[in-house]
Amino acid sequence: MLDTSTYCKNKVELSDYNYKRDINNRRLVSKLSSNDIIVLEEILYSPLKFSIDRLVKNTGLEKIEVKAILEKLKDTELFTIDDTDTIHVEKQLRKYFESLILMFEDDFKPDMDFLQSLLKKVPIQILPQWYPIPRSSNSIFESIVEKFLSTPQIFQRYYSELQLDNLKYTQVMADVFESPTYKMTSNEIIEKHNLSLEEFEECMLYLEFNFVCCLSYEKIDDSWQEIVTPFHEWKEYLSFLKDTTPQSIPTSNIKRKRPHDFSFALDMSTLLKIAKSNPIPLVLQTDESWQLDASAIKSIAEKLEGFSTASPEEIETLQSYVSTLIQKLLFLKLATVNKSHLEFVETAVEWLILPVEKRALSVYRHTLKNFNYSHFSPPLVCSERTIHEIEKNLVQLETSVWVDYNEFCKGIVAPLTSECKVQLKKIGRNWKYTLPSYTDLEDEFISLVLQKWLFEAGLITLGKYDDKDCFCITPLGKTLFG
Repeated sequence: MLDTSTYCKNKVELSDYNYKRDINNRRLVSKLSSNDIIVLEEILYSPLKFSIDRLVKNTGLEKIEVKAILEKLKDTELFTIDDTDTIHVEKQLRKYFESLILMFEDDFKPDMDFLQSLLKKVPIQILPQWYPIPRSSNSIFESIVEKFLSTPQIFQRYYSELQLDNLKYTQVMADVFESPTYKMTSNEIIEKHNLSLEEFEECMLYLEFNFVCCLSYEKIDDSWQEIVTPFHEWKEYLSFLKDTTPQSIPTSNIKRKRPHDFSFALDMSTLLKIAKSNPIPLVLQTDESWQLDASAIKSIAEKLEGFSTASPEEIETLQSYVSTLIQKLLFLKLATVNKSHLEFVETAVEWLILPVEKRALSVYRHTLKNFNYSHFSPPLVCSERTIHEIEKNLVQLETSVWVDYNEFCKGIVAPLTSECKVQLKKIGRNWKYTLPSYTDLEDEFISLVLQKWLFEAGLITLGKYDDKDCFCITPLGKTLFG
């Protein structure tokens, strides 16, 4: 397992570089209007020396307005103006403001490229002191991505264990991550946490250098509003999870597959008790599964709650379900077949006296331990680990709330193979957390886990609504997974 102990040991010290300049300039640009931004952009993308008249011509603004904006921008020290109204641009600061002004572009995203440019503001020899990465690393940024951001699991573990120097920083991070839209305005944060403008900007720099929250801007009428979000790729991943969380289904519309949460274990028990009194006649099918003999169908249907033999379809449903019960009893060695009859095994007495929850869990644990995965491998990696990866997707569900099965499956992120592992990758010019796309065989495995094993163990309950499959997690399932 990846060692997470170093996650808590980021040692970001803003005083190690000229962070006050960053704060002053960020405060200044946060107050700029649309025309202010137009003038600043023209300065940045003009020669190092040009006239104010050229600036007036290229921006289309009045000269008096341009001069007022230049007066507002002079504190940046980006330029000077001589007696001939010639603007002289400081070359190094121009590079600095070129990266800062990107935040005002319509398509700006505080993404990995933004974080990489942020790190470039810090002397390179400082970064290994801030982050526990190998000093021999060929690329500090790539090492940071690999160590802290490469998968959702790694990043979640990182920020959940991150120890920030200031409690307010931790509270701001939590507020943003818990916001319904994963976005807050600077005014909301400042007011809630009683921060000065300088304290807010220092907080944001600290959170950016710790890769959790980023500052950006949204245009509102003629001005720009500061907003705080998680970095773009993580916000997109969180939005995917939220958007694919299925809506609950009214219970009045549900037709349960079986009447109780532990019906499968109870039905196994019923068959065992019947077989103990009188062995149950069976018929071997061509696929080597055992099915009820026709002479036993009616009597078994009367003992198993919720079944009917009024139509061929209902009989077929009963036969299929009882065949699964028989298979499980034989699998657990609670019964045996002798001369085409299902017979009780004396060791099943101990199983029958267990509380029904323990009977159900024994089904689950035995399946995990002894199931033959050869039908799925290769290329699918089927193991207890991959089953548990599927189960993790149930954590988001509330107990006894019914959801559409197919809608739930749209949001499943389980690394069944290396190809469907969610990873932070650069695809073309953009970074993103890649989302899995499952093959038919992988979908079959997911269905087997959710609609068979977990149902049999009483961890989820199955049903139908409008001829669609649905399910809910049981209290036992929530205890086990949540």
